[in-house]
Amino acid sequence: MIQDIDSRLSEGHALVEREPNPPGADNEIWTNVWKDENFDKKYNEIPHYFDLPLLLRFAKGKVLEAGCGLGQVVKFLNDRGGDCYGIDNSEEAVRIAKSKTRNIHFGDISHMPFKDGFFDTVLSFGVIEHTDPKPLLAEMKRVLKKGGFLYLTVPKKFHWYFFQRSYIKLKRDWHIGYEKLYSERELLKLLKKFGFKPIVKINKSHLSHHMFGFVCKNIANGGEEKIS
Repeated sequence: MIQDIDSRLSEGHALVEREPNPPGADNEIWTNVWKDENFDKKYNEIPHYFDLPLLLRFAKGKVLEAGCGLGQVVKFLNDRGGDCYGIDNSEEAVRIAKSKTRNIHFGDISHMPFKDGFFDTVLSFGVIEHTDPKPLLAEMKRVLKKGGFLYLTVPKKFHWYFFQRSYIKLKRDWHIGYEKLYSERELLKLLKKFGFKPIVKINKSHLSHHMFGFVCKNIANGGEEKIS
């Protein structure tokens, strides 16, 4: 078992589960996903998956990737002189990531071992759609400096990916559990609720182009913010 230096991660705080995931399924699901992935392939695909000028524009100072998987983005940024950290709740992913780069932590994104306002930028690529997003966004906000940036992507609701996913599920070949698709309106409402002000729309985020999101500025002091 991988142990994080911060004891808070051993207090039983788990990601909130939503149907159709059975209780406690997330860690096992993602461990199975990551053990079949190739780190070098994913690292070399980064220029095709991301709008690099946009990513590098905001990934400055202390950067956290919340849900870092194998750590390829963390390594990519650190290789270029960055100060990037990563956290993931898959032991297998963290084991691989730690062998590739520095600043990797095992833990729950809804209860992270970092001080308030520790990061200048938080990155989140295809993470919040797999669980209840509220505790994740609240914790990302907590560790982000006021005026810092959240760079976040999710899968599109109105996209051919919906039909592809439905077909895969019919074939019983779907292995990543619960996943919510977002419309632009839904995502904007959610981000604004937590005091994140969208400043740039992200269109090119993944090779398959079924992901989108926003770069947001952390403008509120903390907690949820009512939407007028």
